[in-house]
Amino acid sequence: MSVAPSASTQAAQNDQFGVRPLSPVMGAEVTGIDLSAPLSADRFGQIHRAFLEHKLLVFRGQTLSRDEILGFAGRFGPIEGHNVRGRDGQALDALHSVSNVDANGELSRTPHINANYYWHSDKAHYEVPSLLTLLYAVELPPNGGETEFANMERAYRAIPDPLRTRADSLRVINDFEYAMVNAGKVLNEAEKVPSVTHPMVRTHPETGARSLYIGMYTKGVVGMPEPEAQSLVAELMGHATQPEHLFRHPWQLGDVVIWDNRCLVHRAVKNFEITRFRRVLLRCVVKGSRAV
Repeated sequence: MSVAPSASTQAAQNDQFGVRPLSPVMGAEVTGIDLSAPLSADRFGQIHRAFLEHKLLVFRGQTLSRDEILGFAGRFGPIEGHNVRGRDGQALDALHSVSNVDANGELSRTPHINANYYWHSDKAHYEVPSLLTLLYAVELPPNGGETEFANMERAYRAIPDPLRTRADSLRVINDFEYAMVNAGKVLNEAEKVPSVTHPMVRTHPETGARSLYIGMYTKGVVGMPEPEAQSLVAELMGHATQPEHLFRHPWQLGDVVIWDNRCLVHRAVKNFEITRFRRVLLRCVVKGSRAV
């Protein structure tokens, strides 16, 4: 359990509040904030505006309890549940760990939950997909293990015509089982959910910006033969994940990172000794609104 800072400490931190951009693609570090302390409406408003502008925010050096993590994430909206089952067969907790640990508790290149190594937007297989994801770094390898993000707004703007016009008119079929099978996971009956459709290009509900909305869950395109659909999705994902659209976050212990699932996709990077070092992050997801 973390200890709340004194009033004088909180005042000093408030004076130090700042937002430092991390790259021209996306991302900013928020300084002068202890997330274990209550946030005023004005201060949260500043954080929210920075979130919309930069799409990804980093808060370094945090020491948080489970309730404090959920309390901060919950300022953005309702905390999302999960249909993925853990090693015990139970649905994952709203706040759960993402790690390189397999079903037997051993370090593994193919842990129980392995989908985080593929490009995706969280909960894109839901009728109402997510708004925001929070990760909190608990254990890290000495090197590597970053998380990579692609700015799907930038990618959309860079699509050449007439392909962009074509994408604007399409709807995609997102399927949870399709994604999990490709990631090497066999679902039990309780985990299986129906496919959903979303626009291939969605409009951000708060900024109005347009972005590609595809990833590992995208099984097909409505009204298009499957081979043609998968070829188109692969072409667009290849375009979206070019270096000029990417940001890679180098983790430090105590980092809290939040990002906007409505305009970013992400993946963990397997560039460390996975069977030697633990990489454990706590994760929760905030429910969003229908993609339009």
